[in-house]
Amino acid sequence: MEGSNGKRKKGVSHTDYGTKCICSDPRCAAASKKIAKYEPDGDAFFSLPMNPKPESEMVNKPTGQVKASRDARAKRRERMLKALPPAATIRANDPRYKKGTQFKIHASHFPRQIRYLVERNGSRPGANLPLSISVELKNQLHSRGLAYTDADKFDDGTFVPLPNVPISEVESYAGELEEAYADEHEDTIQPAKRQKTRSSRDEFDLRRSEHIAAGAVAREKLAKQREKATAEALQNRIDELTSQNLKLRKRVDELKTELIKVKQGHEVFEYGLSRSNFLSNKWHEANPRAAKHFFGFKDWKETVDRLHALFGVRPPTEIPSKTTPISPFEKYLMGYLRVHTKISVYTIGRIWGRDDGHVGRLIGTTVDAIGVAAKIPPNVDNTPEYAGDNEPIDATMKELVNKKRERG
Repeated sequence: MEGSNGKRKKGVSHTDYGTKCICSDPRCAAASKKIAKYEPDGDAFFSLPMNPKPESEMVNKPTGQVKASRDARAKRRERMLKALPPAATIRANDPRYKKGTQFKIHASHFPRQIRYLVERNGSRPGANLPLSISVELKNQLHSRGLAYTDADKFDDGTFVPLPNVPISEVESYAGELEEAYADEHEDTIQPAKRQKTRSSRDEFDLRRSEHIAAGAVAREKLAKQREKATAEALQNRIDELTSQNLKLRKRVDELKTELIKVKQGHEVFEYGLSRSNFLSNKWHEANPRAAKHFFGFKDWKETVDRLHALFGVRPPTEIPSKTTPISPFEKYLMGYLRVHTKISVYTIGRIWGRDDGHVGRLIGTTVDAIGVAAKIPPNVDNTPEYAGDNEPIDATMKELVNKKRERG
């Protein structure tokens, strides 16, 4: 081969880069030797797609499907070189190579799932790679940490089959093969009693058979180890996701319950003043001094008993929602809150979620009755369920209370 200056150009061979594989990494060469020794079917090479002929050199410019096919081939070449070490691109562009040189990529650079596609199609180990892989396979490989980007995607949604297995993973696999072979070698190969008359060819065939048998056992053991490890990892992940799912379902149920309460206005908080809190037995149990502070009675039970005895009212059986009309019990509760604490009508309105004008009218009808009731001795109870040692309300007082009720 001669250059433009008439001098003969130096050719290039595998020895210039140290490997048959275009990656030019000596670790690849060492690992491929082990793979060839212990897993002969895995020692294969795939061809790097060749660059299409430049359109400027073509008489008839490609169109339609022909152009699409050429563009896809160029993209496969570009993305495969991008996935390999930088030395691969340098080597592919080395001008010393003859035009049309076919570069090779060792099979170990490709994920095993892609190599299986070739085997399932009935092709020989070194046959051409599939032109593309499905998005499902791409997602599976991506979850393994093998990077894919939108630049690797074809217009039809499929992806370029990339040689993106790290060299460290290739080395690890070759080491596992070697280790598994060493463990099984002595158990598998039994020393044969060789006859003195056996030829060197017989010796070679025997050793080769022994070697193949040991390699097969080693590969089978390694495959089982990997299958077991994968199954355990998947089961652990399933258990983890199941536990997370149960916790999430429990939390969702809790949030649904809280949402229903919020929508209906039934929210009851441990602290703070609200209509719901004032009517909640649980809230008063958590805040036992609240009834005395806000209504002037010893505790919440006495508050309920006194309002029933004096005015014949009881608290609602359920905590009302924001839209539920204010009950007669609540009207008297508002009145006691106003009388005992001198709290403003505006503030009471904010607690009950009503405007101060409406609350003022409600309180006005109960304060007079509360004033009359204040003259009744505190130990008086006129209801059968609370009768006991208490004396019944005086008839005059009962009449005054009834009049106030009628006026209200």
